[in-house]
Amino acid sequence: MTIGCHASHVAEVFATDGNCTPEDLVKFTGGIFKVDVLRSDLEIKHVASVEACAVIVPPELAASGSIRNLLSTEDHPALRQCSNRLTGRVLACDQVHTAEVVFADPDPGVSAVSCIDKANEYMGGSWSRHAQKLDIVTATSGPSVTCSVQAKGANALVGSLRNLGTTALPLGPLD
Repeated sequence: MTIGCHASHVAEVFATDGNCTPEDLVKFTGGIFKVDVLRSDLEIKHVASVEACAVIVPPELAASGSIRNLLSTEDHPALRQCSNRLTGRVLACDQVHTAEVVFADPDPGVSAVSCIDKANEYMGGSWSRHAQKLDIVTATSGPSVTCSVQAKGANALVGSLRNLGTTALPLGPLD
């Protein structure tokens, strides 16, 4: 059964050309590939019967309508990938978190200096303003590299860092 994405749904078609890539999904959401890292529970499925690509949408996102172009109309934190260093959980950035993924690339060779550049790009040039309160974390797994910005000490992030610019850092106490 097909329904419109304005109603509660479990999946959305994001491409009809058979390109079921993460890059196509990021573009569908209105984001910039390798800058806007989507939460890990957005699952891509190829629908062979209609030669289309669908994304399985978590219930809390599906209830609020389509995820199409959400990142271009607002910096929708519910679509972004964050984590909590205390629990080790990966979660959406609309939840209290300790780190936010600012760059992910399957190609090797991204250095810590590059992660600082990526943090500046993601945050709108404000990394250096907040270096006393935030750390850059570089993680590699095989050929992939992930850059995250993490709150220092007993602090947590209570909002997204995307396009922060000159806005105050969204810090709160770590519970």
